[in-house]
Amino acid sequence: MSIFSKLFSLSTEEEDSDIQQKENNRKFDILKHDGMRALNIRRADYAVKCLKEALKIEKDFETLKYLASAYISLNDLDNALEILNLMVDEKEELLQTLLFRANTFFMLEKYSEAINDCNNVIDSEPDNYIAYFYLGKSNCAIGNHEKALEDFSKSISLKEDFTEAYMQRAELFLTLNKGNEAINDVNIAISQNPENESAFLFRGKIHHFSKDFDAALNDFRYALELNPFNEDAYLLAVNLLIEQKDYNEALTLLDEAIDHNETFANAYKQRALIKKETGDISGADKDMKKYEELVAEDEDSEPQGFVEINKTII
Repeated sequence: MSIFSKLFSLSTEEEDSDIQQKENNRKFDILKHDGMRALNIRRADYAVKCLKEALKIEKDFETLKYLASAYISLNDLDNALEILNLMVDEKEELLQTLLFRANTFFMLEKYSEAINDCNNVIDSEPDNYIAYFYLGKSNCAIGNHEKALEDFSKSISLKEDFTEAYMQRAELFLTLNKGNEAINDVNIAISQNPENESAFLFRGKIHHFSKDFDAALNDFRYALELNPFNEDAYLLAVNLLIEQKDYNEALTLLDEAIDHNETFANAYKQRALIKKETGDISGADKDMKKYEELVAEDEDSEPQGFVEINKTII
């Protein structure tokens, strides 16, 4: 083969390689974009397919991050952890990735591993309030309550408007029977976010625990003003009314709950219990039958939040 033939052959190979590379880049960009878009519209299953195919073409850190998020959305925590381990090995955006992995460890109930990741972040960035927050959650989960209080308090000191940290510390205070401290933290959380229905529900639970029933009911009702579809708020309010033997008001509230959501299974069950207690056997049977039909339609539905008449729950 002449020198000119060799040069022409090499040139052709380089051109073919360049064309193939451009085609691969195009496919990667399309798959990555489709995966991101699927994740944004809550189609995590399709996102996983797209992102995995994209990674076969190119090992890209951002794509790994999106894939881990997609697995988390599907509650596929083991696969999410596998991806996060790869991301940690890449050492790109390391502190952020360690926090992501710490939270995943927490969800997997691997608290020691979560604590280790948090401490590694704190060693590198002592003012990272998220790391202290996750550290507090993990210490709380293993029963190290005093250390958890320190962690939540440190997180708050680093970010004074960290509403979620106040809520977590409030829950811990209540666990430790420190109702006044719990109320104080919830009040701060509410002042920071007056439309936080979860905060009103939790404050209502604290008032209920303290037997301040009027204040508790007011909080549950306000949570319903913020969100008329909040099932927990209905059930908590109804349970409190049952304790007070205010069955008429409890029934009115359950009627309202069912008007807002005709598939609210536990509302039918609770209403059946009240009707049975007040002598409306026919109405009770009808509501119980409806409850059983709804549960049968959703085998994953687990009845919770209701109480037997004359029994108290928090």
